[in-house]
Amino acid sequence: MVQIKIRVAGVTAPAGSGVNRQDYLRGLAQEVMEGRPAPTLYLEREPENKYDKHAVKVYAPTQFDRIWTNFQQIGYLPARVCPSCWSFVSVADRKNDKCCMCGGDIKLPWSFFSSQIATLIDNGIEVRAIFNQIPVSPSAQASIGLELTVEYDQDDVDAAQRKVESETQTNKTGNTQ
Repeated sequence: MVQIKIRVAGVTAPAGSGVNRQDYLRGLAQEVMEGRPAPTLYLEREPENKYDKHAVKVYAPTQFDRIWTNFQQIGYLPARVCPSCWSFVSVADRKNDKCCMCGGDIKLPWSFFSSQIATLIDNGIEVRAIFNQIPVSPSAQASIGLELTVEYDQDDVDAAQRKVESETQTNKTGNTQ
């Protein structure tokens, strides 16, 4: 099992549905602190995204009534992450060539995280998003984020790769066994 802990990107951007993502995250943090079970998160590809054809949206529930329901997009998997600590690589980080979280060198090549995960999803690999925490700042004015773990089974990836290799070999040889 491959597990990668990351922070969701875009949590400060306005949501298309009119829901303020920061207000939503503060409310979700309160629900979890009051003992509600950790919510289930969902991932969805957005290949028509005008900024990133490998975009993967992150959805979280907005309502709890014995189970979490009414899902709302709260951000995206980050397009680029630090190869040392898997933190989101911001524009400021790229200018400084240093990761703001670990201080690691982030000169190219970056790990193009969302494209890797998008490729898995596009090839039918089950990729799960597991809620970790909402780091809450003491300041009500500070923006807050969402940490999650992206998880997939490496055996599924290996099986898909073998299938592609087999199909490629069959196409090369013209053999249709």
